[in-house]
Amino acid sequence: MLAAAGPAAQAGRGVRLGADTLSRLLDDLCKPGALERRREGERQLCEYVEAEARDLSADAFSKFMTEAYARLGAMVKSPDAYKRLGAVLAIDELIGMRAIGDDAARTAAFSSMLRRLFEDSQDLVLLEVGATTLGHLVRSGGPMMADVVERQVRDALPWLNPRLEPSEARRYAAVLILRELADCAPAVFNVHVKSFIDGVWGGLRDPKLHVREASVQALTSVLVLVEKRETRYRYGTIADCYTEMGDFEAAAANYDKYIRIMSTDGTPV
Repeated sequence: MLAAAGPAAQAGRGVRLGADTLSRLLDDLCKPGALERRREGERQLCEYVEAEARDLSADAFSKFMTEAYARLGAMVKSPDAYKRLGAVLAIDELIGMRAIGDDAARTAAFSSMLRRLFEDSQDLVLLEVGATTLGHLVRSGGPMMADVVERQVRDALPWLNPRLEPSEARRYAAVLILRELADCAPAVFNVHVKSFIDGVWGGLRDPKLHVREASVQALTSVLVLVEKRETRYRYGTIADCYTEMGDFEAAAANYDKYIRIMSTDGTPV
């Protein structure tokens, strides 16, 4: 007759079963159509992790999340674009889950994975989804938010210049990242406005149309930020824009007109 399994053995089996379910859910996020399902509100991974947080001991759940982070990290590094997209979708689901605990560790892990994605990926759709997920991450707040914004801005600004950055994907990633940070963390991004204005002209003159269009959107977000926050840089920022366009004298004359024609979301009214 077999002896009943003790608590440690039962916990071990629970972690293994959890890992199997985790694998299945992550695999589902790597299949075609996962992005559309996520946009429609599917959150199976999030619901499963929340259930595990309730059912497992603190130690077992910590091991479970360590395994989850390791798998997500491997997916981000995968040469398979679907696996990388699955990792980003998983990160987006798990952002802000209070059940996970240790917000600082989670935020640092997710930020590191997204930075790796921006550095390596050549897939433009993946970069767009990654940037949106980064915006979600910084919007969720937490003790690491300011550090995440600072690091991402520092990485992205040098990529704006097409003369210095040969990778079209990185140039595109840069303006996507900076737009999200301006929209989602304006208080932190505010100190980087001048550096952004100095650098964004590279994106606005980029040989690739989609980079130029994304640069316009990023510049719009930053100008709206400048206006809303009543920053001391406001006049200088608009003057810098006119200077770059070759019409410095128009800056003073047209500043008030510029403000009047901008609505609160940055679009002409």
